[in-house]
Amino acid sequence: MKSQGRRGLFICEIVLLLTVFAYFYGPALGIYYATKRAVKDDPSFARVPEPLPTNNIAQAASKKLTFFDVEFRVPWNGEVQIKQWQRVVRIQFIDGQFVMLFDPSSRVDRIKVLAANSPGHDSERVFGREALRSNYAFLSAILNVTPRDISPWMPRVELVRNSVFLMLKGAELANTQTALFRFQNERVKGFQRGDLARSPSVILDAFDDADREYEIFVGTTKDTKGLVSQEDVNLILSTLKPIQASSR
Repeated sequence: MKSQGRRGLFICEIVLLLTVFAYFYGPALGIYYATKRAVKDDPSFARVPEPLPTNNIAQAASKKLTFFDVEFRVPWNGEVQIKQWQRVVRIQFIDGQFVMLFDPSSRVDRIKVLAANSPGHDSERVFGREALRSNYAFLSAILNVTPRDISPWMPRVELVRNSVFLMLKGAELANTQTALFRFQNERVKGFQRGDLARSPSVILDAFDDADREYEIFVGTTKDTKGLVSQEDVNLILSTLKPIQASSR
């Protein structure tokens, strides 16, 4: 729940203030050195999404779950405890596995926020046409930029663009201490923060063909016997879809 508010606030403040002001008024060298200072002590900014360690899907008997007009399957059966709030639901399995799904309708639409906060300015020139093509493309541009991608010798537009992406990347690095992955299957594509071989949970940002974003936490509760593998997560991703899509 906190991640949604943090990202929305970060986009509104950083993009509006840094992008518009810096691009139209700030000297290029000032932008460069300010960004370098902001990221120099955090090696996470140099991390970019890598392919998942496996694309295999769990073959265990699966349970179908439906919340917020979204359905998906998990490989665990048995008793579950469900806690649902206005914008998020937590499904807790008896052995310790859990899934948290955020309501897709409450997700921040990055492209609309940019358009609403940059009236009269050429946002395509600042961010690039490819990054503004979709919310997935915009997040991909953020996660794939590194401190090596800014230089005082590059064109001003490119310097400002990559500097802003680096500043935004700081809000997207939660749970990436163990890994940052990218994935794509027939239903969705997106990014996974965390490696279940080294972390008790992962955060998924999945986008479907309509650019709907699904944020999902998957993991195990502390001091339980439950196990979650990458294959289990892949099952969720391979079955994730909006309910209305199945009735067309």
